[in-house]
Amino acid sequence: MLASPVFVGDGHPKVWARLRHERGIRTSMRRVLRIMREHHLLACSRPVGVRGPKTHDGSIITEKPDDIWVINSTGCVTDEGNATVVVVDVHCTGEYQGVRAALSGTRFEAMECLREAI
Repeated sequence: MLASPVFVGDGHPKVWARLRHERGIRTSMRRVLRIMREHHLLACSRPVGVRGPKTHDGSIITEKPDDIWVINSTGCVTDEGNATVVVVDVHCTGEYQGVRAALSGTRFEAMECLREAI
């Protein structure tokens, strides 16, 4: 019954639910998992790639200004409703080069903030 085309490619929670609701078979989810594992019916898991060393320890320190610029955004509540504030700052000095507030926080608003900074 599990080999029927209805169950091909489904995970054990979906097979358990279909057995219960469509076929009227009441069993535990763990039992369905065990049986599917024994008969190699579980979907193949994605291979985990080998990861190299971390590129940095969580802090980025630059030697001179204008090496790295960062675009940050945050949401806030105003009298007119929700708004987004986008800020471009220089990573070395921490100065804000561009600040923009808008009702919609789209990528276009971030680009306008970057244009202002440049």
